[in-house]
Amino acid sequence: MSYNWAVIKYYAQLTTAVIPSLLWQITVGVFLSPKKTYRLLERILELKDLYQTDKNLPSKNINEICPGDPNFRDIIIVGNYHTERSSDTRQLKELSSIAYLCRAMSFNAIFEIGTFVGRMTRIIAINSGNKAKVFTLDLPQDMVPHIVGEFYRDTEDAERITQLYGDSRLFDYSKWYDSIDFCWVDACHDFDFAYSDTIAAFKMVKDGGWVGWHDYRHSAPWAGVTKTVKRINSMVGGGIVHICGTTTAILQVTADMKKKVCSV
Repeated sequence: MSYNWAVIKYYAQLTTAVIPSLLWQITVGVFLSPKKTYRLLERILELKDLYQTDKNLPSKNINEICPGDPNFRDIIIVGNYHTERSSDTRQLKELSSIAYLCRAMSFNAIFEIGTFVGRMTRIIAINSGNKAKVFTLDLPQDMVPHIVGEFYRDTEDAERITQLYGDSRLFDYSKWYDSIDFCWVDACHDFDFAYSDTIAAFKMVKDGGWVGWHDYRHSAPWAGVTKTVKRINSMVGGGIVHICGTTTAILQVTADMKKKVCSV
């Protein structure tokens, strides 16, 4: 009985603390501090993306999608996550899920579309096969405000990473056609870019290889990546899976899927 009372008291305190603040921010706060209101609503959507199952795709944990070896070694996550940053991949389960996939499959050839600061680039390199080669594409340095690949530069992992530059929609990927084990799509999230990058990924990936998308958000169906993933999933007849607790979707690609997507 005392436990039930404690629970009731907790929820009462939670409600009285949150509701007035929330109502203020989404009413008066819209006019007084619109940026703060926007950020609050954005965070609510982010939480829905991370903690709710998807309505369009099956939601599974990465070890259910790719079981791996029962004697599997630990994944490796490195990074200065104690420092504040924005716009890069920082959510632990997203990082660890891709690390697990790379570790379990021992990928030898990986292509990342969208380097940014290179946080995921390095984690992919560290957790892939010992002979893995990572190719990563970003816009030329003079076209972006961030330092491209700064996170992996001057590390022992840099020797396995080849930095490429160019507009992902115009870049010539033909050198990598049918040779990539895993393609990670994480560049511009507008639909035209995300869809074009995905077509390139399917052309590069081997039969049986994998394609992954970052910022697939099931609570924001208007987003470019979400629209792309849903369209591709329809084109290939299903198979794309949302990784629980993340904004990541992945697919193991078959020859038939490649043919359907690449013939468009």
